[in-house]
Amino acid sequence: MTTPAELAGLARKIGRGDAVTFLDLAAFESNFRTIVEFAKTQPWGVRPALKSFQSPGFIRYTLDRLPEPRAAI
Repeated sequence: MTTPAELAGLARKIGRGDAVTFLDLAAFESNFRTIVEFAKTQPWGVRPALKSFQSPGFIRYTLDRLPEPRAAI
């Protein structure tokens, strides 16, 4: 297990002064699947709020998993 101090050190090294976010991708995937599956049972689409992601790579990652890519910009 990585300690908070080790994560802080990695963030400083990788971020080079820019903000860095660490994400539990397994938890994200599980929650995302739950939301998408529930939306399928309703007449709803899933529209992530992209301004909260602030990462073009993560936005693409998320949109690629939607049945119908759409987002709130």
